[in-house]
Amino acid sequence: MVKNVIVNSLMVLVLATIFSILLSACSEFGVGGEPKQRTDNSDFYQHWVNSYEEQTGGNLVFRPAGSREFPASRFRMEYVFNTDGSCRYKFLSPTDAHRMENCVFTKVGNKVYIYDESGAVRPDLSFTFSTASKDVMRATQGIQKPLATEKKKEK
Repeated sequence: MVKNVIVNSLMVLVLATIFSILLSACSEFGVGGEPKQRTDNSDFYQHWVNSYEEQTGGNLVFRPAGSREFPASRFRMEYVFNTDGSCRYKFLSPTDAHRMENCVFTKVGNKVYIYDESGAVRPDLSFTFSTASKDVMRATQGIQKPLATEKKKEK
């Protein structure tokens, strides 16, 4: 009798664990099975405008669109990042007919890989950011590789 109670209790515990795992996996999806929008690091997901007047030492500085009045410029890079992985960037036209183009991106840590609509990576648009707050994003152009670790010297 006691053995049956213990076995039943263990089965209930195992079933409850499995149910909670399945429930947490399903919570990643919204209505109709569509993935929920991610809210992690939400400051990154907005419309950014290059504030090159603030740049020093080759570092890029971006400010949220509408956060300030920028001086007149022939070209000022812009990015719009959405939580669903879609984005837009300002296309630098050789005829000064600059326009916003569609793109997609992946963000791996602080590395942002930009892809054109055909799926080709755009290294000229990809960047590594050091800060992304609601007021400023600081970055370096291109994807920065991690620093190589020094090998321990053998004695």
